[in-house]
Amino acid sequence: MIRKLGAALALACLMCACGSKSVGESIAAAKKHLEANEPRAAVVELKSALQGGAASAELRFLLGKALLATGDAAGAEIELERAVELQYPEAEVVPWMIRSLLARREFAKIFARYGNIHIADAKLAAEVQTLVGEALLGDGRPGDAGVVVARALQLQSGYAPAVRLQARLMLLAKDASGAVRLIREHLVSAPKDVDAWKLLGDLVLVDTGSREQAMLAYRKAVEADPTRLDARETLVALLLLQGDIEAVKREVDAARAAAPKSLRVRYLEGLLAFASADYKAVRERLAPLLQAVPNDANLLRLAGAAELRLGALSQAETMLAAAHARLPEILELRRLLAETYLRAGQPAKALEILAPSLDARTVDADALALAGQAAMLAGDRSRALGYLERAAKLRPGDGGLKASVAVARLAKGEGAAALNDLRRIAAAEKGVAVDLVLIGALMQRRDLPGAMQAVDALERKLPEGAQAPNFRGQLQLQQNDRAGARKSFETALARDGAFLPALVALARIDLAEGKADAARARFAALIERDGRNLSARLAQVDLVTATGGSTSEIKGLLDAAVAADPTDEVPRLALVDFLTVRADPKGALAAAQAGVAALAGSAELLSRLGQAQLAAGDSNQAVGTFAKLARMRPELAGVHLAHAQAVLANKDFELARRSVAKAHELAPQSLAAPRMLVLIALAQEQPAAALDIARGVQKRLPNAAEGYLLEGDVEVSRKGWDAAIAAYRLASTKAEPGPAALRLHRTLLLAKKGAEAEKFAADWRRTNAADTAFVMYLGDTALARGAFVLAEQHYREVLAKVPNHVKAMNNIAWVLATQNKAGALEFAQRASRLAPGDPAMRDTLALALASEKKYREAIEVQQRVVADFPDGHTYRLTLARLYLRAGDKGEARMELERLERVGPAFAGQAEVKRMMQTLGS
Repeated sequence: MIRKLGAALALACLMCACGSKSVGESIAAAKKHLEANEPRAAVVELKSALQGGAASAELRFLLGKALLATGDAAGAEIELERAVELQYPEAEVVPWMIRSLLARREFAKIFARYGNIHIADAKLAAEVQTLVGEALLGDGRPGDAGVVVARALQLQSGYAPAVRLQARLMLLAKDASGAVRLIREHLVSAPKDVDAWKLLGDLVLVDTGSREQAMLAYRKAVEADPTRLDARETLVALLLLQGDIEAVKREVDAARAAAPKSLRVRYLEGLLAFASADYKAVRERLAPLLQAVPNDANLLRLAGAAELRLGALSQAETMLAAAHARLPEILELRRLLAETYLRAGQPAKALEILAPSLDARTVDADALALAGQAAMLAGDRSRALGYLERAAKLRPGDGGLKASVAVARLAKGEGAAALNDLRRIAAAEKGVAVDLVLIGALMQRRDLPGAMQAVDALERKLPEGAQAPNFRGQLQLQQNDRAGARKSFETALARDGAFLPALVALARIDLAEGKADAARARFAALIERDGRNLSARLAQVDLVTATGGSTSEIKGLLDAAVAADPTDEVPRLALVDFLTVRADPKGALAAAQAGVAALAGSAELLSRLGQAQLAAGDSNQAVGTFAKLARMRPELAGVHLAHAQAVLANKDFELARRSVAKAHELAPQSLAAPRMLVLIALAQEQPAAALDIARGVQKRLPNAAEGYLLEGDVEVSRKGWDAAIAAYRLASTKAEPGPAALRLHRTLLLAKKGAEAEKFAADWRRTNAADTAFVMYLGDTALARGAFVLAEQHYREVLAKVPNHVKAMNNIAWVLATQNKAGALEFAQRASRLAPGDPAMRDTLALALASEKKYREAIEVQQRVVADFPDGHTYRLTLARLYLRAGDKGEARMELERLERVGPAFAGQAEVKRMMQTLGS
């Protein structure tokens, strides 16, 4: 039997060998793929041969070349070294080895290995010298590069790569005309040199700025080799600048025909889609290309610009920042990144990225306008006005810039004159952009008659548009004319059925009039017509939440929004956040995992995944997630702090410290890093080290409360009450004391110094009358010890100063309901309307209904709370109490038995046991 099995195996091996390619066939197939510009196919072919046991030097050499063509320079170096080990001619390997090192900018290694290498073959020697010249140029040594290029041309007269490098060196030496002449002379003898034609186009643009002459050169490059898409890409970019979309379409079609399998065709399709404002198509076209070459600056620039237009700000920032790091001199990238920061509410970052361009000779109006917006957002109005006035001078006919100057003057207090400028500009402009600015300015100043006149002017320009009646409706609402506003918003929707601002306004009016079903129906109708309208879907979620929608209903709406456009991160983030708020850690984790799987480049989703993993108790996974996020966004201090938090949960204190150190290096003025270091020290039971950190903050920021708050926290952790009280007292004297008063009062109570605590509270309230947070804390403290009358007084004081303080309102309702006092239901209903999704508000509402013996309604409210928060054991206990009060012992027993099965995970088991005893057997 053993002999038969061996024979069978031998036969199987023989059959496999007969069905596989020989080494020579694999090499021939790989060469064919490389000639057709299909390096990935060549890699597959060659690796398959190697897995079959082949050990050919030429296989390794070709695999190195193919890997380099796919962008895997490190892998290429390994294979090329193996080829040399297997006796492949080293002189032929050297140029490719240098190329692999050039791709990774390892210039020192090139100089050390190949700077003085001797190669007998003149052509190969010239190739090596030219590549060393490329390395010298990359290393910032153009003079040395020139010497090496001259040596290459001595070895091989007219060697094309050396001539091209010489022309580039001439351009660097400010001799663009000489470079153009050199390349033109070279092309006489080498008319098929595609790279030279491409370079000529680039040089002409620098020398004369003639797009027509440059395009002629690029077309020659394309004619010489239709598969060379780099020249066609530049040609397409120039055609786009001319606005010739039809010509661009022809070029894209030609590229597709010439190189149907090339991923670069997708880049050209992306350019065309961007020019057509089809930004989702850009995302779809570039996704596989970004996976293949994730560090290509031009790809990142185009993809980032598309994400910006789609509103995916975190992805836009990631891509544009990476592109800017590789092409820091490109002004357009600075502008795009600044615009991203502005839209994300980070004006300081926008100004920082624009700074190198603002004082340069080549500064343009767009950069100055962005800087003006950023300075305005940052509150620096004088600086903003200066930037905007410079921009307006550069483009004197731009009404939008003139309007921006007027707005900046408004912000500086030049009211009437600036408004008159806006009116004059709006009247002169055919477009409506300035009209919109004027209306906004007048509404902000509450000049309702003036704003209504501006709306009338807007309607004369756009008689069929939805914007004018929408503005008119907003003004009518400010005048308490609800009926007139409803009519105006309906007019806006009659003109544009998908105009969301008017739809939202009408839904709010419906809600105010108690017509929740009508409000919901509006959104349902719009989504039925346009299922991909994510703004409408998310507005629908807000409405359903505001009208007390259940967790399952709201989750269903968010799931539908994700399904409507799986490539948009906004609904996915909303789903994760909703499930987190609704205390569904497993659901939040699953949603975050699905989001990251679909959008691997989203830093926001990756961050949510890490937080969800921490909430689920999986600190190991969270550490890996935040480490990945730190590699993706190494420039953000918060990312490293999040990693430290995850690592701390895993008790890896040293790694946590290293992450905090990175965060501190990136944001040395932030106090988040010292806070985390104190937590790490306390976790290691090192209070002395924690105190050193706190005192370091005190020394660095003697007028800030933070260092003294940290010291007090450390002392509280080891029950050093007197030292903590002293630290908190010092913190409370600072200009911005933060929570110092609250912590001081609490510590006085812990130290059994009740009289001193009472005196401090009275003194603090007298000198800090606006500190409602402290009064709220006093109410909570009174409530905790059962002093209901005092707690109610404190909460009513808060409500008198902040009429819509939801927590104060809710707590008053709870206190009144607990004592069966009148008025509980009114407060509970108000709180629940202001925070309809909050389970605590609905829990109190149920108690308030029960206090008025409305048991059926109370139980219905609490049943919904329990259904929405099945792991909210306290809410289930309340439901059991309500059943008992309603006389339904059977239902009460069922709820209590469910709580018994939870076991020690629910801290209220003693109360469950007591209630079960009252039910009897």
